[in-house]
Amino acid sequence: MSMKNLMSLKIYLFRHPLYDASIGWYNEIKDYKYSKVKRNRTGPKIGHYTQMVWKDSKEVGIASAISKMVKSTWLQDITRPEIIWEYPY
Repeated sequence: MSMKNLMSLKIYLFRHPLYDASIGWYNEIKDYKYSKVKRNRTGPKIGHYTQMVWKDSKEVGIASAISKMVKSTWLQDITRPEIIWEYPY
């Protein structure tokens, strides 16, 4: 499901858990200080955010799976990895 479709679901139907997951990842912006991506950085997690806004990213995939043993699992798929020592945008 594309972000565009998730936005439509959010606005017109109901709160979708995948939409909430993507918003949570984007909200890492509050901890992000604009800089080149560093290997093995410490501090707050910002990797989901930088991947979502990476200047060359064209698609972000998010999926959900439910099993008897685990209540739910989220998967984020980015089509372009972060490049160490580059600015995301």
